[in-house]
Formats: sequence, structure tokens, C-alpha cells
Amino acid sequence: MIERIHQDLMETFKDDPGRLKHIFGVKETALKLAQNIPNIDQDKLIIAAYLHDITKGKSQKYHQDMITSYFSNDILKAYTPPLYHAFSAAAYAQATYDIKDDTILDAIKHHTVGRPAMPLIEKIIFISDYIEPNRPYKVCQEVREIAFQDIDLAVYHAINNSINLFSEEKHIIPKIAYAARDYYKVTSGQDPIFETDRLSFYFAQKNDAPIFHRWWNDGNLMVSVGFEDGLNISLQKIEQQIEKSFIDPEATKLMIVYHKATKTPLGEASFGEFNPKDKSMRIGLKIGDLTQQGKGYGKELTRGLCQYIKTAYHVNTIYIDTLLDNKRAQKLYESLGAETLEIKRRFWKDPKGKWRDVIFYRLKGGNHG
Repeated sequence: MIERIHQDLMETFKDDPGRLKHIFGVKETALKLAQNIPNIDQDKLIIAAYLHDITKGKSQKYHQDMITSYFSNDILKAYTPPLYHAFSAAAYAQATYDIKDDTILDAIKHHTVGRPAMPLIEKIIFISDYIEPNRPYKVCQEVREIAFQDIDLAVYHAINNSINLFSEEKHIIPKIAYAARDYYKVTSGQDPIFETDRLSFYFAQKNDAPIFHRWWNDGNLMVSVGFEDGLNISLQKIEQQIEKSFIDPEATKLMIVYHKATKTPLGEASFGEFNPKDKSMRIGLKIGDLTQQGKGYGKELTRGLCQYIKTAYHVNTIYIDTLLDNKRAQKLYESLGAETLEIKRRFWKDPKGKWRDVIFYRLKGGNHG
């Protein structure tokens, strides 16, 4: 099969030597990255490398037709047209060569912006596409030096660079790219994710579940969000929620916040409902240690989280809400310049059967005090 694909490539791109040079560069780079990895299937690497750009240059209608025939309309919504070729190429691989191996197909599909938790062959094709020797850009060359030492760190930098470039060029960036960037930032040891004067922010991991279990089931803490008896949630369910937060691009991201000096858990932060098109996000936060409330940590946490989201996700508008009777939270948000959007009466019925009013705020343009 490899020889047949090679011959087809030569014919398909006979008038595009630059594309051929790139494809062969990806193949050679992938093989170099894999040369010291035992038991890796080099044939799969070669096939994925050969086919990753096979539909480059086709019309947008071609890409759309192939995607909808073999996959789902959801792909057309989740990705932008410049990235469609990855999925139409995977469809082409199935249609032309009867390739059914998900290892190969997924490596082709996700070679543009990656995804969280990519298997090794997938990671190799992704990073090889970014660093192959014919890429003249300085950032690609810098990532190339990293890739042969730490592939996860290289993947993080490649995705982060791509997100920043797409943002500068005003392209809509798929949510999965951000999720992949955050995933590989953690797996490559780039934590804490960010820090403020007194706080360190980490994406929540499974071993943090007991902390959330203690906080979320504490009625004295959770009464401010409408749960007088706590959430009554199991440790296993929290572990599942954290795992989903770390992997699923659509899930709300959960962070745990530590006191930088004492290394003790202080609170939590979350963000979700990310809309790359209108550059908006919804956040939530809580000081989990009741003895530390009233010391300015809430304001520092909110400012830090908003600044991170503005910088890392290129968000302009941040939404936040709280119960209307939570005057402490309202005072905090309004001190940071929050604009009241609306008050919804009888918006939510708490576990005791009591209707609760909610006030919704907007923090515009990254102006957070």
C-alpha cells in the first residue's frame, strides 16, 4: 500500500513540488522521532504522513462533501475552513485505500491543531507537520529542538504558537486547540498554569478530588451558592468531573488555587461556555477555606483568572453571576467594574425547594480593576 500511495502522491502533486517536499519532510521527521521508540508501527507513521495533506488544494465544497459523507456536520461547525483538509484527507484515505485503522485516521484528522491525550503516533504526526525541515519559521525551528527531547513540551509550544498566530490573523480558533494546549501544558510540567502575588493556579487533577469533595459537601461553604447542606456528591463523581474537565473541549475547566507561600489549597476557579467567535467566557470562583475570607484573596483570584483568560484565550468579554442575596460576591464583582446585565427572579429552585434570584454581570474588555 505504501508504494501505491507514494505513486499517487507523485501524480497528485506533480505540479506542486513544494507540497511534495513538505509531505516527504513530515515522513522523514516522523521516522526520526520514532527511531528510538520500541515497537512503534513505522508503516502506520508513513501512511499517515503521506496522506495528511492529500486533499490540500481541493475546493471547499469537496472538503465539505467528503466530511459530511464520512463524518459529521459537527466538524464543519467545530473547525474552520482552512482546517477542513485534515478531515477530508482522512475520508479520502478510507474511500481510496479502504483504510479503517483509527490510529492512522486520527493522526490525519488531528494533525492541524491537535487534541488532548493524543496517542503517540498521533503526536508524532502532529509535531512532525509543525517542525519538518522545510518550515522556515523561527518558532518551528525552536520547537524542533525541543521535540527530540520532550515531545509533550514540543506539542504544547506548537499549539500555543499556532493559537497566538491564528489570533493575530483574526481566525476563529477551534475549542479543541485550546483544550489540547492546556492538556499538554500540564503533562509537560508547565505548572502552575499562572500565578499572582499570593496565589498559584493549577488545573485540577484526579488527586485533587478529595479537596473538592470536602469543600463541595460543606454546607457552611456552599450556602453562598444555594446549597445549605452541600452538594452531597461522591468522590468518584468528582473524579469523573475533573477528568472530563481536563479532556473535553466543551466541559467547564476546573482549577485549584493554592496559597503560594504556604502551599495550602485556598480556593477554586472555573471557566467555560467559551465562544471563540464572539470571544466570551463565563467564570466562577470560590474561596474554599472559610478562615481566609475577607483578606482580599477573592479580588486577587478574580483579577488573576480574568487576566489569564484574556491572555490565553483572547477573550474580550467575561460573564459571571451570583445569587442576589450573596452581597459579598456582588460587592467584589462590582468593585472590579462588573456591569449588571440583568436580575432574573425565581431563576433557580434550590434543593430545599426555595426559588432563588440571580444577578448576571459582564466584565468587558479585560477591565478587571
